[in-house]
Amino acid sequence: MKDLESNNKNLEIFGKKIRSTRLSLGMTQEELALRIQSSRSFISSLELGKTNPSLLTLIKVCHALSIQDINFLLENEGQ
Repeated sequence: MKDLESNNKNLEIFGKKIRSTRLSLGMTQEELALRIQSSRSFISSLELGKTNPSLLTLIKVCHALSIQDINFLLENEGQ
């Protein structure tokens, strides 16, 4: 049960980083969705930590947000 809680927390942190990066670029959820060939509701779920993206989706998001170092999204806050 603790592992599940930890995974959920990691997804929330990941989602917050995506959201903050997207907003810093002045991009809407709709624009990001178009860039990764997805839906706005998927982006919303991703940013809220409600969905676990595939590796391909992760790569698309990094490319769309000009994130060079994927570790930025994978690091926990406070580390």
